[in-house]
Amino acid sequence: YDIAGTNPLFPVSIVPASTINVRIALNPHTTHTLLAAFTDSGQNPIASVTAQLKNSSGEYVATVSSGLETDPDWGHVFFPSVVSGNYTLEASASGFASTNTSISIVGTIQEIITLLTQ
Repeated sequence: YDIAGTNPLFPVSIVPASTINVRIALNPHTTHTLLAAFTDSGQNPIASVTAQLKNSSGEYVATVSSGLETDPDWGHVFFPSVVSGNYTLEASASGFASTNTSISIVGTIQEIITLLTQ
């Protein structure tokens, strides 16, 4: 399986003699995947981010939205079964400036992307 999201975001800090609940979303394993987490400037996950993945020819490959605060994929988007190559990840969320990020996907890729408030 591939991790398609965690709540809270990984990595998680745990204080000795304490407990923390972690929710994990899993997808069947595929060779090339992208897991992107979207945070604000305070490193808090952002719900309902719309993310579009474009290939090097400028064609949209997929569009997904990040999970809500109660979901195991809070602030995450997961793109399974991607053909290896170079992509642009376009992301937008209400109250935040849109962003474009260049990403090379070969194998399992994880990115944390900070969105700035408008």
